[in-house]
Amino acid sequence: MTLRPNLGIMYFTMSQTPLNTTQATPNLAISKFRIQNFKAIRDSGDIEFTPLTVFVGANGVGKSSLVEGLETLKKVSREGLNQAFQNWQGFEHICNRTAQSGDNSHQSPMTFKINGNEEVGYSGRMYSAYCAVIAHKEPHSVGFLKEELQSWEEGGATRKATRTSEGIEFGEIDRNGEYHSIESSARMAHRSILARLGCLGLWQFVRLNPVAMIHSERLNQATGYVSLATDGSNIAEYLLDIQQKDPSVMQGIVETVQCVLPYVNDVQPVLTTETVRFAHLQLTEQSSAIPGWLFSSGTLRLVSLLALVRHPKPPPLIVIEEIENGLDPSTIAMIVEEIREVVRTGKSQIVLTTHSPYLMNLLPLKSLMLVERVDGEPRFFRPANDESLARWSEDFAPGDLYAMGRRRRNP
Repeated sequence: MTLRPNLGIMYFTMSQTPLNTTQATPNLAISKFRIQNFKAIRDSGDIEFTPLTVFVGANGVGKSSLVEGLETLKKVSREGLNQAFQNWQGFEHICNRTAQSGDNSHQSPMTFKINGNEEVGYSGRMYSAYCAVIAHKEPHSVGFLKEELQSWEEGGATRKATRTSEGIEFGEIDRNGEYHSIESSARMAHRSILARLGCLGLWQFVRLNPVAMIHSERLNQATGYVSLATDGSNIAEYLLDIQQKDPSVMQGIVETVQCVLPYVNDVQPVLTTETVRFAHLQLTEQSSAIPGWLFSSGTLRLVSLLALVRHPKPPPLIVIEEIENGLDPSTIAMIVEEIREVVRTGKSQIVLTTHSPYLMNLLPLKSLMLVERVDGEPRFFRPANDESLARWSEDFAPGDLYAMGRRRRNP
């Protein structure tokens, strides 16, 4: 899709159209998620996700806790318990302490419950997973209290993996609902059984940091899948991967950047010629080559966001915190339309957080998930399910309702 500068108004007028008008809803990497005893969240309740879910709410209400909970689940499945909690100096610092167990021998468990699809699009196996992690006070240790993973295709048998005291038991539930044990293994006793869900490892979390993006980055010598670093620091390598997979996609990114920055002739990743290869971004303006460390922060963010959603095979789940940071209104509108396009194709599921009423105005009310503190605890609900807010939305756009304070549920 090639964008033109004069389409900025069209983005706004298109904003109230449904995300999927002519096709079935695609499979979702996450259809439902519940987390307990993680940071500010004692119990999120079941949160239902849509192809595009945008979390909104005041600072400190729990939006980031929810996102970090999803990211922690990914790390538990891929890196193990110690690595997953390292950013917070250990499990004990992020486990919500408002609920203690009765015998006082350990804290209440931190639990993750999730449903989704192993592949986005319109085919693939569905899954349901549960993971409970606990910190024992004597001796000081962290371990799995309980885990269960089920996956199935419509009309087929269900594969099941369950953590027992001896290890992991693998079995199958046939079409008649009868369970058949297949084998037990102690080899995975210290690893999460969610490691069997390869799709979790492809989830992309984004907190772009332009300061980290301006430096040349050493190329990863391992071949295969290249993911964008959470802070965007390897954006040059990520664009090289796109260029190798489909040069036309890279050209489309350049043309879109030119719509926002008409003075730009080209934007390309550049490789150094040293024995140890490094890559950085380079922008061409007229006959001058401008290295990435001289880019504006907004340009770096724009290129990174376009690369994510334009990738020939984007991640099944892309989670972007405060996507509006560093972007002017017309660029926000363009990025929103890019996101709507990738959601329409079913190639990826998008989760955003935002404080921007302008961005909310570009979205249908049904895509918003409001986060509030109720009795001191985060609560999640969709304004579109509130009759009074739905009536207000007939006359006011979602961002206007948010700015007016018409965002709270009726008591």
